[in-house]
Amino acid sequence: MHYIDSHAHLTGEGYSDVDIARMMKSAQESGVDAVINICTNKICLERAFSLPLPHNVAALTPHDAHLEGEEFFSFIEKHVDQLVAIGETGLDLVNSQAPLHSQISWFKRHIRLAVKYQKPLVIHCRGAFKEFFEVLDEERYQGPLLVHCFTGTREEALEVIKRGFFISFSGILTFKKSEELREVAKIVPLERILIETDAPWLAPQSKRGQINEPGNVIEVAEALRNIKQTPVSSQIYTNTRSFFDL
Repeated sequence: MHYIDSHAHLTGEGYSDVDIARMMKSAQESGVDAVINICTNKICLERAFSLPLPHNVAALTPHDAHLEGEEFFSFIEKHVDQLVAIGETGLDLVNSQAPLHSQISWFKRHIRLAVKYQKPLVIHCRGAFKEFFEVLDEERYQGPLLVHCFTGTREEALEVIKRGFFISFSGILTFKKSEELREVAKIVPLERILIETDAPWLAPQSKRGQINEPGNVIEVAEALRNIKQTPVSSQIYTNTRSFFDL
C-alpha cells in the first residue's frame, strides 16, 4: 500500500536536517511515498528549497496575520511555480490572537494568489466556519480546496463537501476522546478524504506525547479503514496525488 502525508511542518519546527533525512527515509520504507511540507514563513520556505524538498506549500497562517507579512508574500509569489499549493491559510477564532479583520485580509489575498496562479488552497479553520464560508462566497471561489486537520461539526463537514472541497484527517482521529470526529468521518465520502500528520504535532494515539513524524500517517489511514469498514488507502492516495497534481 502507498500513502502520502498531505500536511507536515518539516522545515520550520525544530527538526534538524539529519532528522528530516531520517524521517523521510523511514516514511518511504513504510510506504509513505511523499510528504507535503507546509511553510509558514520565509526562512522555512528557503530551507525547504535548499534541502531540497520536492512538495512545498506556503502562506501566512491565521496565527500570524497580525505580523508584517509583505516580504513573505512577495517571496511566495516570486517562487509560486515551485509550490504545489497555497496554504495553510484561513481563519481561526480559537487559537489565534490576530484580529479577525487581519485574518480575513490575508485570507483573501491568498485566495486571489491561488486563483491567479491556478494553485489549490490548503485551509486552516478553527471555530470560524461561518466566516470562512462567507469569505469564499465574497471571493466567489470555486477552485480546489482542502480543509486540513478537520475537527469541525457534521454540518460543517457536509457544507465543505457540498461545495466540492476536500477534508483531511489527522492523528486526532485516533484519540480516545474523538468519537464525535469519527462519526463525522463516517459521513465524508472517501473520494473527498486526505490524511495527514501535521507533524511535529498531533502524534496518533499509540504515540501520544511523542514528536510526530510523517510515517505515522499510516495510523490515520488505519483508523479510517476501521471507521469505514472498507479499504481506504488506494482511494486516498489517488485523491492526494490528484489534488496536489503530483
